[in-house]
Amino acid sequence: MTRSVDGKRPRPTLQSLADAQSVRLREHFLRGGAAGSHPSTRTALILAWGLAALILLGYLAMTLYGIWA
Repeated sequence: MTRSVDGKRPRPTLQSLADAQSVRLREHFLRGGAAGSHPSTRTALILAWGLAALILLGYLAMTLYGIWA
């Protein structure tokens, strides 16, 4: 699906959505919004770091078990 932009060549709908999101992010950045300032963003960061830590600890445990065995 495509739509025209200002009478120019039609652009894919997904590209239009990406453009709209980039404008929102740019405006948020220019307003001084800090990364991680929103509660859901903080929660997502905590979950991401926790998952990364679990993966690394699992890798370390498997490596140590492989050396021991």
